[in-house]
Amino acid sequence: MKTTKLRETVIEYMNNADDDLLEMVKELTEKYQIKQQGKSNLSDEQYKIIRERREKFQEGKTKAISRSKLMQNAKNPHKK
Repeated sequence: MKTTKLRETVIEYMNNADDDLLEMVKELTEKYQIKQQGKSNLSDEQYKIIRERREKFQEGKTKAISRSKLMQNAKNPHKK
């Protein structure tokens, strides 16, 4: 079932649902949201790029700065 049709069907069910069904859907949705919080939207290729850049940084092969240094610079923009 396509997403649009599925969404319409679910909305129709919810519009006619009793309290018990609404409570079950609410609990299911909350559990789903908790589960999704640990997932990332990055692809495997994007993770690979991040790992490669991190390795180069740790080896001193880039001019990047650490997160802590970035935060320090952001808090004190006029200090060097």
